[in-house]
Amino acid sequence: MWEEFVTRHGAEIERRLNEGDRPLVLINMVGVNLFQGLSLSTRYDSHMELDSAGKRVLLLIHGLLLI
Repeated sequence: MWEEFVTRHGAEIERRLNEGDRPLVLINMVGVNLFQGLSLSTRYDSHMELDSAGKRVLLLIHGLLLI
């Protein structure tokens, strides 16, 4: 990860993991490398959201949220 992904998202992910939370991370336009395991990398056109609608999505999946 680089630039905004490190300063904004990376720091938030690290903070939440240290607090015992497991944030939902949504990433599009990510590079995938299968050399010696799975590796994901951001690109110039990548977009990342943390829990953008995570709790709402989980409630919808479980039928607990009425729209």
